[in-house]
Amino acid sequence: MALRTAMILALAFVYAGPARSEGDPSSADVWSGRRIAELAAQLKDDDYLRREDASRILAEAPAGVLPIVERLAQDAEDPEARQRLLAAARAIFRKRVAPSLPEWKKGRGFLGIRWTLIPDRPGVLVQDVIPGTAAEESGIQSGDIVLSASGHRFEKGMTHEEAMSIWRQMIAGDRMKLVLKKEDKDEPVEMAVTVKALPLEYQNEVVEIEKEEKLWTRYCEGRVQLPRELQGEASSEDRRNGFQSWPKILQAPSKPSQ
Repeated sequence: MALRTAMILALAFVYAGPARSEGDPSSADVWSGRRIAELAAQLKDDDYLRREDASRILAEAPAGVLPIVERLAQDAEDPEARQRLLAAARAIFRKRVAPSLPEWKKGRGFLGIRWTLIPDRPGVLVQDVIPGTAAEESGIQSGDIVLSASGHRFEKGMTHEEAMSIWRQMIAGDRMKLVLKKEDKDEPVEMAVTVKALPLEYQNEVVEIEKEEKLWTRYCEGRVQLPRELQGEASSEDRRNGFQSWPKILQAPSKPSQ
């Protein structure tokens, strides 16, 4: 615990970013390592209101603090503190990071098929192909059976929601690899389809929530990186190296006092 606290305090000399108005909880200049350590400790306070207050403040942190909050969540031993840190990380991503990502501006992807599950076999059956969509342009036809999409298989017995979770991974501009069984082919056919943006008539508030969830999943998997302009500026090579290497410092064993 002492090592972890020392590491976080050291971040006071590592994280820097563009200053905003004094007192603004999202201002980088108020997010010293000491401040982060204090808030992390407050998440385990006996007073519920103090825990709530710390959660609220952490959720307003600037984007450059996100990797720190994530790492603290991974390392937290207290279950409630871990959940609060994860919630804060998700809030920082939603408010500070997602709107700056190119994928966010592209919107949700749309293949352009109507489909149904097949009860007694793997895959989803294409019932209809919507004109003018990526599906039509790539040669997908009614009667085709989609066996997998971008490596995710449509398994036998899969529920509708489980199948939808695969399709929801699409973002406009994604190049999706499909494996299909066509009626006139003995062997499955592979094709790559660049999906288009979801038409306006299909968009609603739920779509925006799903889009943020997809980007958060990709970020956690390492497929989306924190934009450089949101990481904060370091005034020296030492600061940049320190910020990049601090998770390794956390893992290092503490040295005995001499």
